[in-house]
Amino acid sequence: MVELQADSAASIGAAERRELAAKVALNPQAAALGRMSLPVVWLAGCQQRVSPLPVSRPRVVVFAGDNGIASADAPVSQWPANFSRDAVQQLSEHTGPIEYLAHRAEARVRLIQAGTSAPIDSADAMDAELVAQAFDIGIKAANASANEGDDVVIPADIGAGNSTVAAAIVGRVTGTEPVAIVPYGAQVPTEQWKQQVSVVRDAMFRSRGLADEPAELIRLLGSPAFAAEVAFIAQSAARRTPVLIDGSFGAAAAMLAERLSPGTQEWVFVATSTATPAFERAVADLGHEPWLDMAVTAGQGLGALSSLPLMNSAVELIATALAD
Repeated sequence: MVELQADSAASIGAAERRELAAKVALNPQAAALGRMSLPVVWLAGCQQRVSPLPVSRPRVVVFAGDNGIASADAPVSQWPANFSRDAVQQLSEHTGPIEYLAHRAEARVRLIQAGTSAPIDSADAMDAELVAQAFDIGIKAANASANEGDDVVIPADIGAGNSTVAAAIVGRVTGTEPVAIVPYGAQVPTEQWKQQVSVVRDAMFRSRGLADEPAELIRLLGSPAFAAEVAFIAQSAARRTPVLIDGSFGAAAAMLAERLSPGTQEWVFVATSTATPAFERAVADLGHEPWLDMAVTAGQGLGALSSLPLMNSAVELIATALAD
């Protein structure tokens, strides 16, 4: 059985978090800023500073790779067939939404093309060797960010079928029925929803009894990109690098990273909501709640990237309020 060879999650500055939270609560100006203080208190623990510094070297790490289920005859994704290819091409040309928001947030972008997986409703997503390779990719990416001085990392994803993979994994771990974990609404055609439910149902059946075996669950239901992102989040926590997430794929990856490396969730901050059941259940499982409510379902780390300028504004505002 494959194992994640990441280091143990580092301890956060719990005392610094408590002290800053108490100062905010007792200061009328700071308290009036409401939820703007939440990321500041989180950063205080990560930096082990009661007065945290603004984020100055953010990094977006994009894990790209389609899932085998996306190549089936019946579609499970609302995105066009060439979406992933075009999104990766945009990154290579320094265009598209990720590059635009990264530029605005002064964030650097690293693209990792992780490969594809088998259809999870009828076969194991990966063999043990491929999982081990993906874990190694994620660990090396986290180490690279830490060694280069990145002070916040955003794991982002590009891949057809990612939401289905996240739904199957979160559904299995949390014991949620397929019809409840797959989002249904005006943007999702009924036939596509039925097909996605069918895939998630079959995948969850194939992985029955594995809710408490995260590495094996990743092998059966994940993808190289998912496995790499799990390892990236876990190793980032070990290297004391704060992790800003959004989306169901990232939330599912963080949920399993916590199971594989307890304490990881202390280094994770959920930037914004995503209007999907898988996201909501994964975040609840982590014991977190989203800071903002943008309901972004586009993936690619766009919600987290959008929140970075506001996070830095919050750091400055809280510091100013407490200095008066």
